[in-house]
Amino acid sequence: RKNQALAMALYRKPIHEAKLLASFIGTPKDLSLAEADEITAGFYSWDLVDQHCANLFAKASFAWSLPERYTPLETEFQRRAGIVMVVQLALKHKKCHDDELLQFLPLLKEYASDDRNFVKKALSWALRTLGKRSLYLNAAVQDFAKAMLESPAAAAKWSARDTLKEITQPKYLARLKR
Repeated sequence: RKNQALAMALYRKPIHEAKLLASFIGTPKDLSLAEADEITAGFYSWDLVDQHCANLFAKASFAWSLPERYTPLETEFQRRAGIVMVVQLALKHKKCHDDELLQFLPLLKEYASDDRNFVKKALSWALRTLGKRSLYLNAAVQDFAKAMLESPAAAAKWSARDTLKEITQPKYLARLKR
C-alpha cells in the first residue's frame, strides 16, 4: 500500500531493492520537496532515478520545478533526474500545453554537451519523448536537434542524431497527424 513514511524509511536503507520499492509505495501528495531532495542526493544508478521520477516525483505538487532544480547539479545521476523529469512531465501530464514543455528546451541545450552516458541518454530520451507528443513539438524538436548537430560537442551530436532518427520516422509522423 502507499505509505510515504515507510517509503522514506526504505529509501534510507543501504539495500538497492528497498530504495526501488520506496518509489512504488511512496505517496506523491505526501512527498515534500525536502524528501525529494534527499532521495535525489542519494541516486547512484539510472534505475533509481527513472523509477522515482516516474512513480513519485512526476505526480508531486512541485513536479514542474524539478527539471530546473536538478539538471544543473554536477553529479551524473542527479543531473539525469532533472532531465528525466522532462520526460515524465511530458508522459504524465497529458493535458498540459505544448508550450509548457517547450520551456525546457533551453535547459536541455545548456547540458547537451555532457558526455556522461546516463546524461546523454536521458537527454535523447527527453527530446524523443517531446518530439512524439505532437506535430508542433515534433517540428520544434527537429529544429532543435538539427541545430545541435552543429555543436562541437560529441554528446550533443549523438543525442541529436539519435533523436532525429526516431522522431522523423513515418510511423510517428503519421500517428501525430491523426
